[in-house]
Amino acid sequence: MPAPRLANALLARVIAADDFEGISGDLEEIYSTDVVPRAGVRAAQIWYWSQVLSVIGARVFRARDRSPAVPRRIAMAAIRQDLAYAVRALRQQPGFTATAVFTLALGIGANVAIFALVNAIVLKPLPFADPDRLMMVHMLAPDREAPGTYRTMVWSYPKYTVLRDHQTVFESTAIVADDTWNITGSNLPERVWGELVEASYFQTLGTTLQLGRSFTAEETRAPGSAPIVMLGHSFWQRRFAGDVNVLGRSLGLNGTPHTIVGVLPRGFRGLSGQADIWVPVMTLPADNLAEAWNHSYWLVARRKADVSADQAIAAVKVLGDQVNAQYAPGGWRKDAEQHAPPWGATAVALNDERIDPMIRRSVLIMLAAVGAVLLIVCVNLANLMLVRALGRQREVGIRLALGASRLRIVRQLMTESLLLSVSGALAGLAVAYGVVTAGAALLPDLRMVLPRQMGSQSAGLTRVGLGTFGLDSTTLLFTFLVAAAAAVLFGLGPAWRASRRDLTSTIRAGSSGSVSQGTSRWSVRNFLIVGEVALSLVLLSAAGLMLKSVFQLQSTELGFQPQSLLTFRLSMPSPQYDPPRATQLFVQLVDRLHGQPGIDAVAYNNCAPLSGGCNGTTATFPDRPKTPVGSGPAVGVYWASPTYFDTLGIRVIRGRVFDDHDRVGQPKVVVINETAARAFWGNTDAVGKRIGVGQGGFSDGAEVVGVVADVRYGAVETSVKPDVYLPLLQSARSSGLIFVRSHVPPDRLIPSLRQQVRDLDADLPLVDIKTMDDRFGDATWRTRMSAWLLGVFAALALVLAAVGIYGVLSQGVEQRAREIGVRMAVGASRADIFRLILGRALIFAAAGVALGIALALPAMRLLTALLYQVRPGDPIVLATLAAVLLVVALVASYLPARRATRVDPMTALRAE
Repeated sequence: MPAPRLANALLARVIAADDFEGISGDLEEIYSTDVVPRAGVRAAQIWYWSQVLSVIGARVFRARDRSPAVPRRIAMAAIRQDLAYAVRALRQQPGFTATAVFTLALGIGANVAIFALVNAIVLKPLPFADPDRLMMVHMLAPDREAPGTYRTMVWSYPKYTVLRDHQTVFESTAIVADDTWNITGSNLPERVWGELVEASYFQTLGTTLQLGRSFTAEETRAPGSAPIVMLGHSFWQRRFAGDVNVLGRSLGLNGTPHTIVGVLPRGFRGLSGQADIWVPVMTLPADNLAEAWNHSYWLVARRKADVSADQAIAAVKVLGDQVNAQYAPGGWRKDAEQHAPPWGATAVALNDERIDPMIRRSVLIMLAAVGAVLLIVCVNLANLMLVRALGRQREVGIRLALGASRLRIVRQLMTESLLLSVSGALAGLAVAYGVVTAGAALLPDLRMVLPRQMGSQSAGLTRVGLGTFGLDSTTLLFTFLVAAAAAVLFGLGPAWRASRRDLTSTIRAGSSGSVSQGTSRWSVRNFLIVGEVALSLVLLSAAGLMLKSVFQLQSTELGFQPQSLLTFRLSMPSPQYDPPRATQLFVQLVDRLHGQPGIDAVAYNNCAPLSGGCNGTTATFPDRPKTPVGSGPAVGVYWASPTYFDTLGIRVIRGRVFDDHDRVGQPKVVVINETAARAFWGNTDAVGKRIGVGQGGFSDGAEVVGVVADVRYGAVETSVKPDVYLPLLQSARSSGLIFVRSHVPPDRLIPSLRQQVRDLDADLPLVDIKTMDDRFGDATWRTRMSAWLLGVFAALALVLAAVGIYGVLSQGVEQRAREIGVRMAVGASRADIFRLILGRALIFAAAGVALGIALALPAMRLLTALLYQVRPGDPIVLATLAAVLLVVALVASYLPARRATRVDPMTALRAE
């Protein structure tokens, strides 16, 4: 509607509202003003009608708002109008809307997925009844490697009974140890994870049963009690097809029938987070439970309702002194140190032990990274919204002229931003659901990695949390909070800028089709691009450092050849297999597999390299002055068959390795690694020296017959410790791994390997079947996963930064078309214009890189604990990524620069 007709219509509304006298004075003042001499006829018309519309519009709103019943109706109607108008406005620009929703979906979806992981393993309450009252109670043992400090320890059964019988602060206590059993007596041999528990375990955790009953105190009163078992829900479904008549049936565990008495509810996997069955600890032999120094059990306790955590901790400290008094470190062996440091006890809230600090740091860094990606998304959208607002100046000017307040304009524009953000959040939920579903499918493998990478109860509690990984009400609330925050971040600034009250220039700009805002070198949009580039460099730096750590891990010398090496584990159940009989079976299997088609070499060891470490003890030296028991240097102990070193490609430095003559009845011999040779004998040749170790019957000493290269049995990131190898034929073992080197794909060997084991014993399952390459992947999963995720986020940030630079320069070329035309008209060449645009892009990128480096240097210190042989401020990484970002900025500016060179000077000059 033309301005005069619109003014007449509004004037009629005012007169009908009896406000004619109020408006007449305002209009008279406008009529009497002479603006023609100052601005010309066209400018005077624009000014005149803008003033008339503003005055009449204001009077319309005042007349409407005088009714006391109107405000509520106005508010609801305004909300409906804002939403309807926002929907129409966004539908009119489908390209802009689709772009905004898509980028928001990526940013919000990534944030929701990572938050779901953080929620599962850090924030969400543990799935036990009243978990705030649950505590882990630890023994405190002097740390030999750091004198004067203590480390947490698990309990032995006799020591636990002292605490249980004297404590008064806990409602109930229970011990638990994770273990594995062979399912026997069927055609489907299987190795299952489970827990040895006290009868009070389920009561302490507050767990209800799905079927049957729990263990009773009467049937678990004494060692060697009747064998009974409870099943986990998933195992019950898998093994018994969910049969409700399973109670009373028998399940063979390690060759012993166990009566099934109950089934646990869906999702319950115990404190280990991976249990399928539960067996009473009292089914163990009496001599096992009577050993005071057999530390094997975690202790969980539930505080009484009227006892605080501090009171419980203080009480446990006193109880630890009582345990130490009864089982003093110097009182259990005649040759022990009588003045050894005392042991103690402490208690920690279960929730405080739910996650390893390294895992916590990793997931929080991931959350910060996806937050930065979302911030970059918001910067890009803010630029798009600014461009969109510049194109709507005439519309906003008319609204202001009609009397709408600035806040009213901001509300309308923010409604559009909020609608975009909510749409992006809904799409982001779909993205997050796909990511979470894919991630949950990977969790079973992750749960198998955690026990080897983490040496505390936090491994089990992390697995418990991972079992609850998914989208829930908390995650949904987080999603819409993020959506609201994003709407404010990318919408408020452009909305406030678009609502400025410069009506005359706004209507003039709108009428002429030119836009002058945002053309200055350091406009708001350009500052946003600088910030976007800076954030991108921070993410790129984090990803680059993690990727370099992965490369360093890949190039680390492992001490053996992992290629073409397949491993599997056999565990011989007692009482059918005592160590001598189990060792005989291992020897027979190694002999049977030698010469099989596709197999080049076969060997045995009790522990796989890169597994996080296995057995450890202290060393003694018979030819040196005697030292107190337990005070010698720590060593790793590994049992090996004669073919082990050749099969794994472990280099022999001096002397020899084991052969078939090193068996029971012959002089005891050992092989040590280079680190042990240097640590214990320095530059002297260690071959021929004697060493004793506290395991395997070698405490009296054995001759060192060889020195081999260091092999990494612990984490790749940790240094190699002194290791001692014992010959399997001189020190029997009941469990271990078989190593098979082959020249054919491992999958083709597995059926043959199963058959060879079945021929020896049909009840023995092959478990933990992996290549050594897979085990290397397990050992480095945290670093690789962090690098992969940060790499994805950094790549997304780099693309968004390139798009942002392209968008700003493209809009700048359009806005500066007249200036470019003038430059070309006065003699500037197309090459000059091309360099001008590229130079502007380079200025933005260089400023962003400088700011990014300033932010990255302190931020990268947060990655220190996650890096391997890489400095947080690695200058090569930062310089390389800064150069990459500058190149990307130049590439992104190429098309706008080319477009600028094609501006027609005459067309640009006539456009004004």
